[in-house]
Amino acid sequence: RDTEDMLGQQRHRWAAVAARVRAANTCVVDSAVAAVVAVPVAAQFSNVPPGGLDLLGVLLNAGTVLPLIWRRRAPFAVAVTVAAFAVGVSVYHRPGQDLQYGALIATYTIADLGNRWQRRSFLGFLVLFLGPGALLVKHYAAPEFLLTLLLPLSAYILGALARTSRARAAALRERAGALQEQ
Repeated sequence: RDTEDMLGQQRHRWAAVAARVRAANTCVVDSAVAAVVAVPVAAQFSNVPPGGLDLLGVLLNAGTVLPLIWRRRAPFAVAVTVAAFAVGVSVYHRPGQDLQYGALIATYTIADLGNRWQRRSFLGFLVLFLGPGALLVKHYAAPEFLLTLLLPLSAYILGALARTSRARAAALRERAGALQEQ
């Protein structure tokens, strides 16, 4: 019984934290997300050999992070911008990051907050261009290639699940309110 009470209290604490994050200023939260993504992007610059770092590489990598500050206000524009810079990072590869954290966040966000045509357009872009583009940029072994395809699609699916879950919760609240009125 004590274990159940502790689990219930933990769930309540996490629900309270989630509610505070949702109620926070979106610009502050999105800036924090961008800052967290900036850490691994910046970390790659620490082990670049002399002469391996240049301004274009820095700008391309920054382009995968900075737009995330506006991800909730303009999800489609941010997703397209970050995707374009992520392609630039992959092609230029000085320094290059194989795992595009900013692009994963932008993909999640478009699936979660974009309207129908934006979601469908971006998903179509992922399906049509991600695989062939990955093969053109780098020689991948099969597991790496699958990871390159599945990570963005997983981010998209998680964003779609978040949107669906929020819509379901709103419908349940509406239904509960209607039942209380009866």
